[in-house]
Amino acid sequence: MAGVAAGRCGAGAAIKTLIAGVFFTFVVSTLYPSSSAAQSTPGTECKARDIPTFKVDGAPVPGRGWCVKPAISARRLAEHAGDVSAVACVSATHCIVASDETRFVEVVRLDRNAHTITPIRFVYLEDTDVSKKGNDKKKPKELDIEGAAVVDNNIALTGSHGLSRKGNDQSERFGVFLVDFEEGGLSVWPTQRRKDDEARPVAAGVRALDNGPKGMVHRLFKHLARQAPEVFRDSWTRCLQNNGFNIEGLASHNNRMFFGLRSPVDGDAAFVISENTEAYLKGEIQSPELHMLKLETGAGIRALEPFGQGFLVLSGTSQAKAAEKGDCAEFKQGEGVVSALWYWGGPGAESEVRKIGEFTKKSLTPEAMTVFRHNRSEAEVEVLFFFDGEANGGPVSYRIPVE
Repeated sequence: MAGVAAGRCGAGAAIKTLIAGVFFTFVVSTLYPSSSAAQSTPGTECKARDIPTFKVDGAPVPGRGWCVKPAISARRLAEHAGDVSAVACVSATHCIVASDETRFVEVVRLDRNAHTITPIRFVYLEDTDVSKKGNDKKKPKELDIEGAAVVDNNIALTGSHGLSRKGNDQSERFGVFLVDFEEGGLSVWPTQRRKDDEARPVAAGVRALDNGPKGMVHRLFKHLARQAPEVFRDSWTRCLQNNGFNIEGLASHNNRMFFGLRSPVDGDAAFVISENTEAYLKGEIQSPELHMLKLETGAGIRALEPFGQGFLVLSGTSQAKAAEKGDCAEFKQGEGVVSALWYWGGPGAESEVRKIGEFTKKSLTPEAMTVFRHNRSEAEVEVLFFFDGEANGGPVSYRIPVE
């Protein structure tokens, strides 16, 4: 049976993560106690939904839908509940979720026994008051946040660093942010929902690391492109639907930052960029690496999650639909690819990539995941997936066997 080789994280890192998670939970619960609405349990408010089939070795594994109440926000709150493009959990009960359609992220509370998710507050990453730029007619552009990871006492968030589908170079997409929850960065805004285009300042504890198309990620790209395959070297100036550069996964593991690329892909190979964490945070090039993971033809990386000594990798089609207007041609590779979960052994173990399981529906596009191990002696983990195009991310978890 295909499985996951689970390793042990260092004791120091585990203690640091535990302390950070306890502190975060204390800050959230103390400064902003739950309202009666936030304490609601699943009921008629939560619509029943079909659970997508996920198979391991050809056999379906049990899945469970999660109830989100109140709704996760979106760019236009009156239109629909928000898509979820990234998630990172700092404790067993609190996570940050991001949408690629907003300029903020949301702190949420998880109840893993009741399978409920309660959004509790916003954290704004960039100022939404566009009138400061002399233009009060246009709404602020979204930041296209696609990846999230816990880095010491921070949540790191990355934009896609890709061109728009019309081929436009939008600087908002080229950001990397750190949210320091020890400085109150996750405890700034109350739970009330307001219009998303209302002017808001940047939340306390938010640090912008990499704004603009010539930031640290671009410097890493240029350094690695010298020895990379041609399809990688040419990707920075191409649109996503033309196999252009696009980040959708972020992880921090063993003192390194990892950026998983949805695109470009080179046949059955997907790319991951990594750099020493301390060097990256200082804006220094120290030991960058380009990793090529053999997945399947046309499959790119949608999410990365540290697991044992390696990673769980969520893959999906690298292809995107062309914009109605624009100069970007469609890249056809990746048609028919189904989303799948893989185990990668990490740097130096590029050959150690194996499929754990896959979704059976081609139209499903899971974009974010987080992993729970209920008991280290158990032979399975619970993986919670969020989906693109589903209300509130359509969260569903599966108990998946590991070795």
